Amino acid sequence: MIVNEVTDHYGGDILKFAGDAIFAEWRVVTAYDTGTKHNENTNNENLKTNEKALQYATYQAALCATSIIQKYSDYPITKHLNLNVHCGIGVGTITGIHLGDDITNNNNNRCEYLILGNPIVQVSHAGHKANLGEVVASRAAVDVLVAAGVLPEYVLLLVLVIIFIRMMLLVLMMMMMMMMMFIV
Repeated sequence: MIVNEVTDHYGGDILKFAGDAIFAEWRVVTAYDTGTKHNENTNNENLKTNEKALQYATYQAALCATSIIQKYSDYPITKHLNLNVHCGIGVGTITGIHLGDDITNNNNNRCEYLILGNPIVQVSHAGHKANLGEVVASRAAVDVLVAAGVLPEYVLLLVLVIIFIRMMLLVLMMMMMMMMMFIV
């Protein structure tokens, strides 16, 4: 269901399943990836091409996250169990590393695919800020979407105001809890 949404409908790739999370990427192929040599004449054009490709990839990720939220929030799994989802979006460069041993003389082989990079931190923070049924993008992802012209700047202001209000509500709840402890 969700895997098909990522791969078939929005052109992403599943990188890893981690507990109840799915890490997906929308890859931007750069001159570095293709082995193309940079020089003064092509460098600016490559940067423009990469920037547009990054904007498109980020937009596809945002569309995918929105579609997943719309289709699978409160999705009935069984008579008494519903699936609830929330999504975080980050942007930037990641590195994937295969870790593990290649020993085949026992059944204790362990391999792991480790993903490193700032986008992983962004996705983690954004995902934790998102309530069930919400998509939250990192500031870097929002900046890319605004630059692409698919997210108006006033939405960024609205998102920041909502985050501020949430923080204030959290502070007020903590203060009330502290006051209740002093009363008791």
